[in-house]
This record gives sequence, structure tokens and C-alpha cells, in this order.
Amino acid sequence: MRKVDGMEEAKGTFWKATLSLALFSCVINLLMLSGPLFMLQIYDRVLSSGSVPTLVALTILICALFAFMALIDAVRARVFSRIGERMEEVLQAPTFLAVVRRTWRSPDKAGAQPLRDLDTVRSYLSSAGPAAFFDVPWVPVYIAAIYIFHPVMGTFALAAAIVLVILAVLTELLTSKRQMSAATASEDAHRFAEEVRRQSEIVTVLGMSGALNDSWLVQKAKAMGLHSATSNRATMLSSLSKSLRLLFQSGILAVGAWLAIKQLITPGAMVAGSIIMSRALAPIDQLIGQWRMMIGARRSWARLKALLNADKQAGNSPMALPKPVGRLSVSGLACLAPGKQKPLVSRVQFSLEPGAGLGIIGPSGSGKTTLTKALLGIWPHTQGDVRLDGAKFDQWDRDTLGRHIGYLPQDAALLPGTLAQNISRFDPDATPDKIIAAAQLAGVHELSLSFENGYDTQLGIDGVQLSAGQRQRVALARAVYGDPALIILDEPNSNLDSIGDAALHNAILTLRKNGTTVIVVAHRPSAVNAVDQLLFMADGTQVEFGPKEEVLKKVTRVATPQPQPQPQPQPQSAAQNISKFSVGPVRVS
Repeated sequence: MRKVDGMEEAKGTFWKATLSLALFSCVINLLMLSGPLFMLQIYDRVLSSGSVPTLVALTILICALFAFMALIDAVRARVFSRIGERMEEVLQAPTFLAVVRRTWRSPDKAGAQPLRDLDTVRSYLSSAGPAAFFDVPWVPVYIAAIYIFHPVMGTFALAAAIVLVILAVLTELLTSKRQMSAATASEDAHRFAEEVRRQSEIVTVLGMSGALNDSWLVQKAKAMGLHSATSNRATMLSSLSKSLRLLFQSGILAVGAWLAIKQLITPGAMVAGSIIMSRALAPIDQLIGQWRMMIGARRSWARLKALLNADKQAGNSPMALPKPVGRLSVSGLACLAPGKQKPLVSRVQFSLEPGAGLGIIGPSGSGKTTLTKALLGIWPHTQGDVRLDGAKFDQWDRDTLGRHIGYLPQDAALLPGTLAQNISRFDPDATPDKIIAAAQLAGVHELSLSFENGYDTQLGIDGVQLSAGQRQRVALARAVYGDPALIILDEPNSNLDSIGDAALHNAILTLRKNGTTVIVVAHRPSAVNAVDQLLFMADGTQVEFGPKEEVLKKVTRVATPQPQPQPQPQPQSAAQNISKFSVGPVRVS
């Protein structure tokens, strides 16, 4: 599939429309002169001559011109709206994928903020704000038209325009940084509230609601304080701009009246000059009034650009490779968690042939889950590499590689959708046979049929709420869907009962029989009964690796009922600590 540069296409969409927008703005601004010229003719010709036919002809003409101007203005507004819609169409898919990819590369980054940024940019482009930029270049034209009436009026109009431009610059200098700070504080408060909402169960059970509410109110108060200060300053400048514009309109009328008294201009020129100056200053005043919206859109665009450029550099699609058979090799692997400086896993080295089963065991905090994230390419390697069929993971397109990998994390989260969609990984080409095969392999076929709507049962907030064990079994079906070459299961039986344990055991044996390489992180011995090799982790390093029976002899002991004297505490190495952990009749911990 061809990789589309969404940012370049979006900018191309805007620049292609620039010529037509400039043409529409030219016509609209020329037609804006119709009103002043009409007033000039009424005062200087119709009133002096008393010609009713001339009045009727001018009225018909001005009505036609204003109707045409309304049509052109509506077309221009529709073009701006279509630009916003088109840019959203072009950028929404790349932005969504970039958010997903950035989240698993750097989980501490902002979540869906780029999607909100896209809405902000579209809303601004569809508003009247951008039209002011196409009208501002006509300010000198209007001022030149006033100069034609009289240089004094032209000079007054120029001075008024300069004052409003200075106000626009002051608005940028005095509000830009403050508004960015306010937006950042508001986003932090929003992310905090969203995280508390996600963990509402534990928050409520542990009585943390009040304390977290106080913490959120502090963050919200900070954001509101910054927003209030910025809003007050921007509102003051906007009100000052509007008042000055009205004052200048009256001022030029007074100047024109003085010139008319001196018989240097006609009364029609006085009125026409006032109307033209009002039109000349309107785009500047409009820019000042919409400055906050423009700053927000500009900030959102900058974030989108940075996100998509970073994603483009990190995600160039490599050449397609053949379907892997599941040969996995790990050499000298060291891994960092995002934002950490010290490796959490180091000196890991092993290889697996297709159909092999590897159990990863060790105490809590020994690096088992970190190792699985490193094997899957979720967390970055600082040393060594992981190869599937001889190729590093970055030599694969992630979507293509993902179809050949099964993964069951500790948190078996499901997505809003039907049971069939969750099992099939939302594959649009999924067939009932493939979905049912995965469900049967994971032992959830009967569970699926027990629901009223079967595989069409909706899951998620508004759907059926599954238990932890049911979610884990459905997530196992999702992991085995599509006959992947490599499957990694992180504590797959932590929430399973005996029936689920038996289904898991049979699934691992069947997968291995079909040539799938299976890696299981285990705390309970039943999870490693179906594997043939073990890797023992301690303190983030690989201590033992080899055939299951050999590793078990080295790292386990059978508890005996005879009391043993308590030895004095002595410093122990990771290798000496392995005797504390048991497999088989005693729990692996």
C-alpha cells in the first residue's frame, strides 16, 4: 500500500485553493466599493439634479451588485469550509495511526490530543477568520481610494490603519505565550481527569475521590487563572480596537465635513470616504477579534506537523517480506522503559525454532513483562536485537507483522465492538470460519453462544460486561486468530479457572503442533506445563535457559515439612536467589 504524506497533501489542498480564494476576495472587495460609490452618486448627482430615473437606475444597479457580492461571498465561505473538511479527510487517518504508534513508542505522551488538534484546525479554517487574511491586502487599496477624495482624508485613514496594526501586533505579543500556557494547563487537567475516570473503581473503593478531586481542582484553577488573564487581556485589546475603529469612522466623517465646509470636497465624497475607511479597517479589527482562535489553530497545526513528521521519519514502510514461520532469535538484548535511563532487562540471549514453547519464569519485578515488550518491539532496545526469521522487527511493516503475531498482555483489555470483531482484530475480511476456529482454540466458542446475540454481542461501555476471566479468554482468542507464527502470552491464566486452564493448555499444545512458536510468561505452574523450554529471569537478567526439566532442576526445590534452622542473612547474587522459586508442586512466584 502506498504511504501517503498526509501533511504535504493537506498543505497542497490549501495552496491549490489559494488562487481561487484570492480571486473571490478580489471580486468581493471591488464590489465593496459599490456602496460608497452609490452614496457618492446619490449625494452629488441625484439630490442636485432631482432625477428620479437616475435614482431608479442606480438602485437597480446596486441591488444587482450586492446580490452578486452575496453569491460570491457565500461561495468563498463554502470554499473555506470545504478546505477544512478536505484537510480533515486527508489528515484524520495519518493522525489516528500516528497517535497509536506514538502511544506504544512513548506511553507518557498525550493521548488523543492530536485528534482534537485536527478538529481545532478544521473549525478555524471553516470559520470567517482566514477570510480576513485575504482581505487585509486590500487595505492599501481602500486607503488609496480615500486619497483620491482628498490627501487629508487619506492621511487620516492611513494613521488609523497604522494604529490598529500596532494593536494587532500588541495582541500577538501580549497574549500568544499566555494562551499557550493556559492551553497546556487545561490539557494537563483534562488528562488527569481522564486517568482518574479510567481508574474510577479503585479510586472509589480506596476512598481517593475527595483527594483526587482536590488535586484536579487545583490544576483546573491554575488553568482557569491563566485562561482568565489571557481572556481579559485579549478582550480589552479587542474592545479597544473596536472602539477605536468606530472613533476613526466618526473622525474621518468630521474631517470630511470640515473639508466639505471649506468646499474642498463634496458631501458625497465625505460620506463615501467614511464608508470606505470602515471597510478598510474591518479586516484588521476582525483579525484582532479572532486572535485567540487563530493562535489555538496555529498551535494545533504545529503539534500536528511535528507529530506527523516524526511519525514519517520513524515509520517508513520497508519492503514486504515473506510470511514468517516463527524462527525467533534474541542476542545480547538490553531494553529501556520509556523515559528511563537504566536498562530494565539486559544480557538476554536465546533462540527458538518454529513450534517451540518457551516459559519465562522468575520473581515479581524480575523483568519478565519488560522482556515481552522488548521482544515485541514495544519498548526500545539499547543493545542487541530481536529477529523473526532472520529479520529485525523494524524491517517489517508493523501492520503486516502484526498479522503474524499473537499477543495477550496482562491487562486483557477489549475494544468497543462485537465479540466477533474483537476476536478477529477488527479484520474487515474476517470470515466466520476463521473467527469460530480461533474461539474454539481458545475455548470461548461455547461462551460466545451463551450470549443472546452470540458472536454479535456488543462489548464495551454500552455492551455486555465480561468478567476478568472471560475477557482473558476472549483476548486469547484474539491472540491466536489468523494462525500467527509467534505468540506471546503474559500471565495468560492469571484470571482463569480450571476449565480455562485446561483450554489454555490445549491451545498451547495445538499451536505448537501447528508450528507456532509460543512464549508464555508464568507465575502459575499450569501455564508452563505445555512448553518444552524455560528461561529464568532475576534482577532483569537471564539466569538460566534450556530444556524445561534441566532448568527446573537448577532453579527449584521441593518444600519439606521438617523445620530448618534459620541462617543468618547473607548477601546473595541473582543466581543464588533462584532457589527461592518453585515450579511443579510448589507455586512459581
